[in-house]
Amino acid sequence: MSLNGSGTNMSNWFYASYAVLWILICVMFGLIVLLYRHFGLAAMDTAAAHSRDGLPIGSKAPSIDGVDALNNRVRWEPSLGRVSVLYFGAPTCAPCQEMMPHIEELALKNAATLEVVVVVPGGAETAASMQRHGESFRCIADGGGIAASAYSIVVSPFGFLVDDFGAIRAKGLLSNVSHLDRLLSDSELSAEPGHVLSQVASLLPEPHANEVNGRRGQL
Repeated sequence: MSLNGSGTNMSNWFYASYAVLWILICVMFGLIVLLYRHFGLAAMDTAAAHSRDGLPIGSKAPSIDGVDALNNRVRWEPSLGRVSVLYFGAPTCAPCQEMMPHIEELALKNAATLEVVVVVPGGAETAASMQRHGESFRCIADGGGIAASAYSIVVSPFGFLVDDFGAIRAKGLLSNVSHLDRLLSDSELSAEPGHVLSQVASLLPEPHANEVNGRRGQL
């Protein structure tokens, strides 16, 4: 009896240790994924990543066709004399959703000088889900992914600054407000006295806004 009991205990111990081992493996796998994501986001935020992804700076911005939140066919194309911010996002992307109130704020504060266009995959329902954040920006649903392909979008949220002659002057990942302010300040246009970008209201609270404005003055 004692031998059978000992064998049963050993068997139970073996299965318990086996289960614990698999739990540890799963936890380690989860930690590796989180670590990989952390370093991946850090890598995407480098200057090299900014220059690699998206159309090259200096390229002519392609027109964008799609539908709006009411399923009307719409088109965006560069406007002579008007600066535009193109924001490529998606409703299923958490950082994209977190940025939408700031995109609306940017469009609202600078309605007279800046055109803000949000480009998303899908159809009218997708555009409507993004447009609920406000009416100050345009939203175009790029159902076939043609615009995303034309702009060489690899990751979202991603943005472009298009100047008043239709050329891309800055680009980059837009997963937080600092990225958005950097997009607006990276172009030398922001340092030109009287240019619309020199008048764009910063979204950063103090003291970060002073830091960004200082960087603009150095361009």
